[in-house]
Amino acid sequence: MKDPEKGGELAKQHSWKSAMERTMGNKVHDDPKLLKKSLQKDKKKHAKSVEKWKQRIETTEKMKRGKQDKRNENIKAKKDKKKQSKIDKREKKLMRPGFEGRKEGFVTGN
Repeated sequence: MKDPEKGGELAKQHSWKSAMERTMGNKVHDDPKLLKKSLQKDKKKHAKSVEKWKQRIETTEKMKRGKQDKRNENIKAKKDKKKQSKIDKREKKLMRPGFEGRKEGFVTGN
C-alpha cells in the first residue's frame, strides 16, 4: 500500500484478528521464522523432486537407447546369418559328386 496510515490500520486489524484467534484456541501461523523455514523446506523438497525427475528421464533414455542398440544388433546378426546361409547354399551347389571339395578349375590345369 502507498498510504502508510491504511497500512498501519491493516496491520493493527491483522494483529487483533490473530489475537482473537489465539484466545479462541485456534492456532495462528504467522511466525516469520517458522514461515521462512517452511518455505525453504518446500523449495528444497521441490529441488529434490526436480533432480529425481531428471534422473528418471535420463535412465529411461539410456534404457531406450540400449534397447534400440540391441535391436539393431539382432537385425544385423539376422542379416549376416541370411547372407551366410545363401553363401553356404551356393557352395553346396558348386560341390560335385565324386570329387573332393568344390570345382576350382579344369583337370588339365587351364
